[in-house]
Amino acid sequence: MILFLLVYVSIYGGIHVYAFMKLKRGLELGIAENLLLVLLMLLMVAAPIVVRMLEHNGQDALARGLAYVSFIWMALLFIFISASFFFDIYKLLHLLMRHVSQSPLANLTLTLRGFVLLSIFLSVAIVIYGYFEALHVRTEYVTIETDKLSSNVEKIRVAQISDVHLGLIVGQSRLNRILEKVRNARPDMLVSTGDLVDGQMDSPENLANMLRNIPTQYGKYAITGNHEFYAGLERALAFTEKAGFMVLRGEGKTIKDLINIAGVDDPARGSYRPEHMVS
Repeated sequence: MILFLLVYVSIYGGIHVYAFMKLKRGLELGIAENLLLVLLMLLMVAAPIVVRMLEHNGQDALARGLAYVSFIWMALLFIFISASFFFDIYKLLHLLMRHVSQSPLANLTLTLRGFVLLSIFLSVAIVIYGYFEALHVRTEYVTIETDKLSSNVEKIRVAQISDVHLGLIVGQSRLNRILEKVRNARPDMLVSTGDLVDGQMDSPENLANMLRNIPTQYGKYAITGNHEFYAGLERALAFTEKAGFMVLRGEGKTIKDLINIAGVDDPARGSYRPEHMVS
């Protein structure tokens, strides 16, 4: 954990330093503005750690609010950094062009303030678009033709859910929208292919009941993702089984002599203690 924190603070803190220098130079901030920006960035670096501490102590409402702020900030920051890095490369190429070309186009560029403001605009626009885009749950249909099914079975409809991340932010409302799509598909089988849970879970019994109440003819099956290990493997497996899933960990199962299904743990398990692994 200490090594993880050191790496996290070094990388995430370094990104904040780069962003701070860009904003300070580009916007020509005063002493007061610089101080406020430094305090904000220090808070945002610490926020993911504080969120986990608040979760662990049962302060779900406060943790959820801070999580929304810190994760949105994280998205803004990474897009801002990406845009700034792109513009840095552009400015370098533009400088080279001015030395080798006499074309008037070689002098067309923005000021440093212009590049910073454009980076901020792109960051905000993309995050707003991404937020509303994430509210929509889409269904993708894939048809696999095979002659291996029994002659008395026309087809098997499998609904797959993945990376649901039930926990602090994703709760009953989001899960209900997902399961509405699942119910409309009328699946014969439901599979969860990893990251069903994430960290502390709000009202786990209600979420488990929502999943368990999805009717299927051939059952529900799941595998672990890396977040099952992050959340605590024993608790994640207990929740998944309460939700009506059979967790396949390095094993296979033949379902009513119709279809074989197999599952393996996420490779992330290799980073955890042996007692966390399937025997």
